[in-house]
Amino acid sequence: MIDCTIKDTILNKIVNESTEMTFGFDSEDSKKIFGYNSEVVGSILDYFESIGLIDQDKFLDGEIMLEILIPAHDLVSHGGFTAKEELLTKNMDKLLLEIENLKQILPERVEAINAINSAIKEGLALFKPKSHHTASKKIPVIFEHAAIWTDNLEALKEFYIKYLDGQSNEKYINEKKQYQSYFISFGSGARLELMNRPHIPVNQNDTISLQHKGIIHLAFELATRKAVDEKAKLFIIDGFKILDGPRTTGDGFYEFVTLDPDNNRIEITTRYS
Repeated sequence: MIDCTIKDTILNKIVNESTEMTFGFDSEDSKKIFGYNSEVVGSILDYFESIGLIDQDKFLDGEIMLEILIPAHDLVSHGGFTAKEELLTKNMDKLLLEIENLKQILPERVEAINAINSAIKEGLALFKPKSHHTASKKIPVIFEHAAIWTDNLEALKEFYIKYLDGQSNEKYINEKKQYQSYFISFGSGARLELMNRPHIPVNQNDTISLQHKGIIHLAFELATRKAVDEKAKLFIIDGFKILDGPRTTGDGFYEFVTLDPDNNRIEITTRYS
């Protein structure tokens, strides 16, 4: 069971040892750093993010980068989850004691006071701190990001920024693992992770003239058919090959297919129905 002590241990660690409001670590080192395995640490960090204490980026190499937000510092300075639970317990006890005193003051209303007492206990039980697994709300699944290995990290980053209005974070570098990456964010909230590391095998599939099983393209939606046409013209002017379209599909889209600098298929589309 994840209790306040475990949550405080992890929160104090990342807040007190953060550098410029950030804290990075390898998930494989969770036990050594926090004293708990990666599953427990990951669950707690997800909980911290859900209540606004941190933002986190998780990389495919196992590295986790945390941004420590102001409410996390405030919570630590006020004693953490343990102090919060103790204060809640004291307030609950005080409230119930005051209700008991009412029985002495208003003996003719004992039955009504007992009913109020029971109702308050039942209500307060709903707010009693629980483990993350039982207290967290079910949220809808969203598509968060896709990832691409590349030997052309900077060129790919510039492509998705220039042509598809992406916004990049600062480059992440893990010198120990010879790994570096960017996250490109788009207006929908989805992100594209561009990754580079030596000795990643070259993709043997012919992405230009042939289809193949598995993930075959990334699709980006524009607002109108005119916007799709204008984007196609821009790609042609800048020397990118149009593999198909612009054309109208049978399922309600107007689209074309091009290639990024690594020959990954990119579909530009809009709904027309």
